Amino acid sequence: MDTGAPQPRRADLLTVRALLDEALIGLRSIEDSGVPVLEARSYVSASLAQIYAALAHATELGAFREHTTAALQLARDALAALSFTPSMDAALLDDLRLVAQAIGALN
Repeated sequence: MDTGAPQPRRADLLTVRALLDEALIGLRSIEDSGVPVLEARSYVSASLAQIYAALAHATELGAFREHTTAALQLARDALAALSFTPSMDAALLDDLRLVAQAIGALN
């Protein structure tokens, strides 16, 4: 891991938490049966859990970085799962946007 890379701030993580919460709720609205919603849900949930862990360890740099790095990878995995099947499902497009914004805030 590149320790010289900028890390998200606590305020950024609150934004990421809100984005992932909204994405998790939005997964219920996806109607396209070809989208692996259960897989995406597991990744979004796991990423969210890592965000909570990072917030709990905000003063411990090593643990904070470990959790934010894990959250970023899990969010990327969620995005990959949601992008796997081309679809024009409006709820899917909303979730793709939310997860991508969370990734952007974590980078």
